[in-house]
Amino acid sequence: MNKLIIILALLCLLMWSSDSQALGIGDFAPDFQVVTLDGKEISYYKDIRGKTPLYLIFWSIW
Repeated sequence: MNKLIIILALLCLLMWSSDSQALGIGDFAPDFQVVTLDGKEISYYKDIRGKTPLYLIFWSIW
């Protein structure tokens, strides 16, 4: 029972702290950089923004 309460408290804390960082509708995405498989670095503002739509897909297998 104590573990459940601790887990719920941590989840609430995470949800509360992430609200200030959330983007709203119409907000611009922050700049970020990624490295491709061939070692090239791509910057969102420099290489992608305004040129093509960007779709981020987060995938996880548990």
